[in-house]
Amino acid sequence: MNYNGAITRRRAGNSMGSNGFTLEGQVRAFASSANGLRVINTSGKCFIEVFDSRVISSSCNTSVPNSSTQFKGKVQF
Repeated sequence: MNYNGAITRRRAGNSMGSNGFTLEGQVRAFASSANGLRVINTSGKCFIEVFDSRVISSSCNTSVPNSSTQFKGKVQF
């Protein structure tokens, strides 16, 4: 799954101290290996948590007519 869009907000993480932050993004398109990596225009949101320069969690949701995607990325500790 490949999501394309833009970062809309960066917030310091309350529970992560000075070494962490959260990114919020607006999804504009996605491509999936399930559809041959064909780019599909859509709208949705992504949330990415970063701590000590590592992505510790990510989640993206989109919807298109007659379909939707949901990605809950790898969680690292």
